[in-house]
Amino acid sequence: MLLRRRIAIVSVLVSISLVAGIWSIRPASLRGEGLMIPSKAVQDCPFCARHFKGRVIYEDDELIAFHDRSPAASYHALIIPREHIISCKSLTPAHLPLLHRMISIAHDINPRKGEEGYIKPRIGFHVPPVNSVAHLHLHVIVPPWKPWWKRMKYPMGWWGWWGWWFEPVEKTIERVERLEAASQTQLK
Repeated sequence: MLLRRRIAIVSVLVSISLVAGIWSIRPASLRGEGLMIPSKAVQDCPFCARHFKGRVIYEDDELIAFHDRSPAASYHALIIPREHIISCKSLTPAHLPLLHRMISIAHDINPRKGEEGYIKPRIGFHVPPVNSVAHLHLHVIVPPWKPWWKRMKYPMGWWGWWGWWFEPVEKTIERVERLEAASQTQLK
């Protein structure tokens, strides 16, 4: 019975993934990649408008970390840059230092850091068109999940092959570094 239920869930998710994969074949301009940021988009951005007051965990001149308004796990925080960057697909090699700072802060704000039985947090970005807010935000999630099915929204590990909508931060850095290597090759 449990196996049938798991197969049914995986079948539905694979179907959704295939449909969304076709959706993501659209031109880059329609996916929100490489677009200029209209001032109206910045004005309408809930993160730029700071609609997270009272939930701030960390803040400096470049980054802000705060608790997610609808957490998927016992600890779920978001780290955003003050600069309005549309998504993880908009990142350039110039953003690599920013990404490394975001990772450092993600590990610093983890409440279970140093505990016995430490569970490594899931750290990553939702990939367009699945991101809910068009402002770069890094998820820092420490299980246990609440409820259990929310883990499907943030897949990693053995089931990440169909979880194209959540990109671990390491993959984002690899992708941006490949962009840098390709641009240096073209300059030569």
